[in-house]
Amino acid sequence: MLELKAAADADTEIAQSVREVEAAANADPQAPKVQALANGLNSQPATVINSTKLADSIKNVFQREVGEEHPDVATSLNNLASLYKSQGGCSEAEPLYIQALDILERRLGVNHPNTLACRKNLADLRVG
Repeated sequence: MLELKAAADADTEIAQSVREVEAAANADPQAPKVQALANGLNSQPATVINSTKLADSIKNVFQREVGEEHPDVATSLNNLASLYKSQGGCSEAEPLYIQALDILERRLGVNHPNTLACRKNLADLRVG
């Protein structure tokens, strides 16, 4: 029963965090707070289903607010791919890593640290 209570509490915190991300994005999509909130959500406890829904929601907020080609969208895609990978969803993760890597290579360059990290994530997925 305690696990169900903890999951419900986590879902409430996640819903509040999503509202905060959306509000911050609506106010100023370029604000560092938007990225900081999104990054903070990765540490929130959540059920498997809700965590993928949350990550997908964050990705959608970034796509809508900053544009499909923004590096923050690539970061969200990479995070969502990592979440799928951690849950055994390698077939869902690979296209997301590829899309993120494509954006990062074009926007930040092939030797940027974020690009290199995403490329490593994709390679690890393919090897592991």
